[in-house]
Amino acid sequence: MAHKGKATSDVNYNPADPPEAYNHVTVHSRLSEYNSMATEVHGPDFDPSTEPIDGEVVMRVRGGKKHGRYWIGDSLIDTASTPTLAQIRARSTSSSSAILPRQSTTEIQMEALKAQMQRDFKAQLLAQQQAWAAQQQAQQQAWAAERERMQQDLRQTQEASQQNQMQLALAFQFMQTMGSQMGLSPPQFTQTNIPVRAATPTPVSDFTTF
Repeated sequence: MAHKGKATSDVNYNPADPPEAYNHVTVHSRLSEYNSMATEVHGPDFDPSTEPIDGEVVMRVRGGKKHGRYWIGDSLIDTASTPTLAQIRARSTSSSSAILPRQSTTEIQMEALKAQMQRDFKAQLLAQQQAWAAQQQAQQQAWAAERERMQQDLRQTQEASQQNQMQLALAFQFMQTMGSQMGLSPPQFTQTNIPVRAATPTPVSDFTTF
């Protein structure tokens, strides 16, 4: 039945197992359809991993037996307690779960292929989204690192400027102290006014008539 083991072996069934856990694409599809129908019949609390296979559900899910064999779990279903398809149809009402026609192997394979393509597409889309998110995160980290480097350079420049100003102030103070000890007066700076250039007079033509 599956890569896990034969249908009659002691294997724990898990509805969450992917199609790759089974040795044929139709196995996963059949189990999924059975679980869906069983949940519809018995309610949402039905656990297919602990409950025995319901023969009537198997009969309903794909239109009864084919060539004398049940659709799934042929060796596990109690044939004595399982009603025939005619008996199920006779006692079914409008509220009963539908009796679905049995699909061919080709149809099941096509559905399984479609489902696999959808899973592959979702996986590829997820991978692209993760790659884009990682790229965005790396770019943001690079921007943050560059911004931090620029801020650090600015701080270093400001600190260097402050240090230069302090050194200039100390040098100026030293020069003042030394000049005072030598009896020298500090130089007097006078403001030099920039001369204003007079306007150029308008020339008078020799041919001007007075």
